Amino acid sequence: MGYRKPYQRPMTASWWQQNRYYQKYMLRESSSIFVAIYSVNLMLGLFALTKGPTEWHLWLSTQTNFFMMLLHTIIFGFVIYHAVTWFSLAPKTIPVRPSPKITDKMLELGHYVAWAVATCAVFVLFFW
Repeated sequence: MGYRKPYQRPMTASWWQQNRYYQKYMLRESSSIFVAIYSVNLMLGLFALTKGPTEWHLWLSTQTNFFMMLLHTIIFGFVIYHAVTWFSLAPKTIPVRPSPKITDKMLELGHYVAWAVATCAVFVLFFW
């Protein structure tokens, strides 16, 4: 009996570009790179804060650079996109017994309300 090689469907590097759903998924997943860059930037700021006022003011001055402002704007857009797509997935990930009282839109709205409350709490905590 001879050796049979099973059929393997060819997969190109651009497999995700043929489907709009996959494009949005890849965009959402690649947004984590920008969030990681922002996290490293914040850690560098904390490290500069521990070094003293001179280092802290130097770090603050780099944050007003045009490149950094553009980077923060891009990162903000990715974070908002990531949050909105994550909240739209909430009804699929949270196991709720079928009930006419709780709809998918109510679950999604609950996440947005919690997000708004947490944002207001942070603003009150730091800017009041």
